[in-house]
Amino acid sequence: MCHKFRCEAFHRGHLRREILLPVCKLLYLTVAGLTLKLRVRAYRLPGPNPDVADTDFLRRFEIAGALSLVIDEGIKQLHRVLIEGIALAPGELCEVLSADLVERLEHTIDLLGYLGETEDETKIDHNLPHTPFWQEQGAELMRRGERRRRTIHVV
Repeated sequence: MCHKFRCEAFHRGHLRREILLPVCKLLYLTVAGLTLKLRVRAYRLPGPNPDVADTDFLRRFEIAGALSLVIDEGIKQLHRVLIEGIALAPGELCEVLSADLVERLEHTIDLLGYLGETEDETKIDHNLPHTPFWQEQGAELMRRGERRRRTIHVV
């Protein structure tokens, strides 16, 4: 999903801002959850006098000693600190994806109306299964040299 967002922003200049935050939260929470499931199999434990980076790491995750990293409680502590303050409301992603889908459908219907040279939705509905676009309208558009210019569209 995130790759599609990047492609759409990069290739079409369209950034779906309202979807970006909930998707990023979901991705982050998913990856942070892997901390609990995919255990590190090898550790370099600091000696009796840990360097600054090791000390900062232990302090940041509120871990008393490096040996805590190999037990369940230590791993759960890492996870707790990673997700602290990051919440995804249950319906948040559903709501923005639903609104985005409606927007995309409306845009598609508008484009079909443009191609069929009508704003009448009953004619658009009729044209959809009955008009071989590429043989008729598409070929005519190409003959006339009409092309859509790509512009940056930020929603």
